[in-house]
Amino acid sequence: MAGTPLILQQDAEQTSVWLEDYFSRLDSAEAPQLLAAMRYSAMNGGKRVRASLVLSAARLASGNTGAPLPAHLAVAGAVEMLHAYSLIHDDLPAMDDADLRRGWQLVTRHLMKRPLF
Repeated sequence: MAGTPLILQQDAEQTSVWLEDYFSRLDSAEAPQLLAAMRYSAMNGGKRVRASLVLSAARLASGNTGAPLPAHLAVAGAVEMLHAYSLIHDDLPAMDDADLRRGWQLVTRHLMKRPLF
């Protein structure tokens, strides 16, 4: 992320760490393909601008200029997961027949062994 302001880089890194920790705590035995799809989509190396907006609003509202509180990171992570969901939904074969999004293979192409529909 060359040229990206330091605060965006820090927020992106902290949100990515939170997401990775969250995914590592989920039980993949119940729905391994779903967890793999969630992880693949949410951990795609995006800029995490939405998460940074959440964390910046939290800093402003709380007056805390230090490290984000765990609750703030949880909200930032949730916003990133909602965004990842919206991309997956937009990329479903019935809506879009592309193979790539920003250079990444679509989750429906990457993980699905057979068509969903």
